[in-house]
Amino acid sequence: MARINSALLVYNATTLGHRAQQVQQDPAVRKAWSAAGEDAAKAVQSVAAAAFETRSAWRRTGAVGGGDFTGRYA
Repeated sequence: MARINSALLVYNATTLGHRAQQVQQDPAVRKAWSAAGEDAAKAVQSVAAAAFETRSAWRRTGAVGGGDFTGRYA
């Protein structure tokens, strides 16, 4: 059975953590993620507005022929 070199494992984990921190602190990365967050928030608002307008339009049109999709008529 192969043995795990714990010193190498610690070195690799530390190196990876340091590199991830450098990438996270990069100004271009921060700016891009900020813009992505704003875009996502706008998209959620747009979808919510579209859903609201669709529901409102559905209610304005009323049921065709007076039915309520149950087979019963008012």
